[in-house]
Amino acid sequence: MRLLAALAVGLVLVTADAPAAPVAPPPREVAHYFPTTVGARWVYVLSREGERDIESELEVTAVRNRRDGARAVTTYHKYGAGYVPYQMLNVSARGVGVVAAIGGDFGEPFWLLRTPAEAGKKWDVVLDIVGVGVVRTAKATAHGPEWVEVPAGKYRAVRVEMDLTFRDERRVTTTWYAAGIGMVKEKVEEVNGTTVEVLKSFTPGKDATP
Repeated sequence: MRLLAALAVGLVLVTADAPAAPVAPPPREVAHYFPTTVGARWVYVLSREGERDIESELEVTAVRNRRDGARAVTTYHKYGAGYVPYQMLNVSARGVGVVAAIGGDFGEPFWLLRTPAEAGKKWDVVLDIVGVGVVRTAKATAHGPEWVEVPAGKYRAVRVEMDLTFRDERRVTTTWYAAGIGMVKEKVEEVNGTTVEVLKSFTPGKDATP
C-alpha cells in the first residue's frame, strides 16, 4: 500500500516538472447545409423555356434526433390548401442525404451534399429504393463556395454538379447550397430541355436563432 502511495507521489512530482503538452486546436465546426428547425419554409420558382413559371412551397414539418448524431428532417410540399409528404433527409456532419421520398424508403442515403464542403470533393450517389433496388447512379463533385444571386437575395453557396444516369438517359444537375438554408438554385439539363429553379423566399424555423 505504501509502495503504491510512494509511486503515486513520484508520478505527481514528475508530472509537475514535465512540460505542458500542447493544447489541441478545437475541432472545426461543420456547417449544415439544410435547416433543422420545424417551420422552415422555402418558396421556389421553376422556369422552363416556352412554359409558364411554376411556384412551389416546401416546409419542414418534423425534426428528430437519430442515434448516430444526425437529425432526421421531414419536409412537406404544399399542394392546394394543404401539404403532402415530400422527403425525409438526414442532416449531419457527414452532409445532407435523402433517406425517403414519395417513391418509398431508400436503402442508403442519396447524398445531395457531403461535408465538410470542399472544392473538388467527389462522391458516388446511388438511388436505392427498398423493395425495388438501385434505379439511378450518379457522380457528384463540389465546387466553390461562390456567390449566387436569386430573387430571395445573394448567397455564398457550394455548387454541386451531379452527372446522373437513368434508364440510359443522362441528366446533369447543378445545384447551389447555402449554409443553414439548403438549395438556393438548381439547373437540370436533360435531352428534352433545361429547367432552372430559384429560391424566391426563405423563412427560418420557429427555433432558429439569428
